[in-house]
Amino acid sequence: MVNKLILGICLTTFIAVVVIFLSFDNSGNYTGNAVFEENMNIVEENALVHRVIDGDTIVAEFSDGENKTIRLLGIDFPDIDKTKIKKWTDMGLSEELVKKCYHEGTKELENLVVGKRVKVLLDAKEQSVDRYGRILGYVYYNELFLSEYMVEKGYAIVYDPTSPLCTECHNLENKELKQGCLVENL
Repeated sequence: MVNKLILGICLTTFIAVVVIFLSFDNSGNYTGNAVFEENMNIVEENALVHRVIDGDTIVAEFSDGENKTIRLLGIDFPDIDKTKIKKWTDMGLSEELVKKCYHEGTKELENLVVGKRVKVLLDAKEQSVDRYGRILGYVYYNELFLSEYMVEKGYAIVYDPTSPLCTECHNLENKELKQGCLVENL
């Protein structure tokens, strides 16, 4: 058991070092997630956020003037719909706490991005629209990866750590975070 834990820590550390190393160009300049763009068919869009539906869904106006709903990839945020709340109560949260986390996390994201421009990265190799008609994308406010931010703040959990741009979310999930609604109440 201890050997598996040590191996896991070593592997995670190695991957983090490689990702960090590959995030710099030949001149030593930080390029962010550009390392992933080489392996994906990325489309970058800029958009103005008009509203936040919840902690993983926003509505933004794209350059074509159209308002589109965007689902933040890489995370899952508490849902207060009666048919979906069970997932969260099965994790040990009461319905009241799920609702509290839902409202706090939604407000956190609203305060951060409403009325501001964001960068939306879409990977043409991935599914681009979900069954609800939402665009599936990695969203950045300035250089802040919103999915990572919501996990780091303890408002969301990692939903798809296999997504290339969610490497940092996966690393965050493995840490013992001490802040945010979900973390404080689990």
